[in-house]
Amino acid sequence: MNPALDVPLSTEPDDREQQALDWFTRLRAGDLGTTEQRAFERWRLDPENARTLAEVELLWRQLERPARQVQRSERRSAPRSWTGWAVAAGVLLISGLVMLQLPWLQRLSSDVATGSGERRQIQLADGSKLLLDSASAVDVDLRGAVRKVRLVQGQVFLEVVHDGRPFVVEVGDARVQVLGTRFAVSRGRDQDEVVLLKGRVEVSSDGDKRQLVSGQRLGISDKRLGMVENVDAERLLAWRTGQSPVTDVPRLP
Repeated sequence: MNPALDVPLSTEPDDREQQALDWFTRLRAGDLGTTEQRAFERWRLDPENARTLAEVELLWRQLERPARQVQRSERRSAPRSWTGWAVAAGVLLISGLVMLQLPWLQRLSSDVATGSGERRQIQLADGSKLLLDSASAVDVDLRGAVRKVRLVQGQVFLEVVHDGRPFVVEVGDARVQVLGTRFAVSRGRDQDEVVLLKGRVEVSSDGDKRQLVSGQRLGISDKRLGMVENVDAERLLAWRTGQSPVTDVPRLP
């Protein structure tokens, strides 16, 4: 169950802020069911909850406004001066840097995202399936000759359907070329990671490449690929079924 669906009316400040961020994420996605909508209305009855939610909405509008202003100016027929373009670029750069420091804003601006304590499965237009773990976010682009998924935050498990086009997952500066079907990619503070449950993938970063087969794991740190390890992939990916995440999985011979 999503913890935001059943919350006390009195919460600690940190909990209240996280709940407000989670509700805002779900409201923007527009996927609240009847039961969740009632839970949200109960949660918002607390004045402090309502105030925190309003602050989140205001901050989002303030960060979104510069990008909209630049978009409107680009549609004007008159050419923009060099100074104008520099100012616009500076505004967007500052906004982007702010967002990099706020993980919840990264989730809000992504194509698909989950709140804290929520897992979500979606099926893409090509038939492939994504399962997002708690507090995770991805961008998806299936329009070109190469199908792309970019992991923005958290971790995602993928079941890829072959349709004749390459399927690539981007995580940080690394690219995971899908040669098999079932695997997971995760982003961490110090290291990103690829775990292959079934099939084969090729991971590349900064000119280096590694191939993984079923039951193997690869860490990626500061653009450098680590050593390929044999692991118990089923145990490592226990989060898919709601079990506690397993972080200490020994290397297999």
